[in-house]
Amino acid sequence: MHVRVEQWPQAADAARHGLALEPEDVDLASLLAVALTMLGDAAGAKEAAARAVGLDPESAMAHLAYGRAQLAFGSPGEAAHAFREVLRLAPGFDQARDLLVAALKRRNPVYRLLARLRGTFFGGWRMLFLLPVAPPVIALFVLIALLHWAAWVAEAVTTLRLARAGATRLLFEGTQRGWPSCAAACWPPARRCSSRAWWPVRR
Repeated sequence: MHVRVEQWPQAADAARHGLALEPEDVDLASLLAVALTMLGDAAGAKEAAARAVGLDPESAMAHLAYGRAQLAFGSPGEAAHAFREVLRLAPGFDQARDLLVAALKRRNPVYRLLARLRGTFFGGWRMLFLLPVAPPVIALFVLIALLHWAAWVAEAVTTLRLARAGATRLLFEGTQRGWPSCAAACWPPARRCSSRAWWPVRR
């Protein structure tokens, strides 16, 4: 219940209470890892996720929680490995496939840098209201617009390469597969460069 309404402090407390009664319950350990990930507790989330995997190395949920923690706190390589394990154990787990794509994108240093910059300047459109009284803001606004455009281009190229690579092509089905095709059609340079389950995503 707490997870569905995104009450993460309560979810973490409930998981801890459950683990006090059933310390070997892998699902509770996984839930605690996810809740701590959503709360931004890097150390706690990684510890809980590692414990979940240790309790049951064949649990798809444990590997998913581990991957979520690694992805959220700057280890996309480890996250990708964890999501591959999820798909090995549960091939039809769509969210794990989507998260694997996200992890593979973040392994690209250019994409990672631009995504970080885009997050830094999120909400920059509000500066439009300052343009009449602060002309220098125009230059900053143009810079923000260029960063957003560059981030979109980086995502288009990265997604297109993943969609065309033999090792990752099967990850793109339905919407995910259609998106890179659209990107290639709408943005010609991309063609040349290329020769929620109860686990919500923390952004």
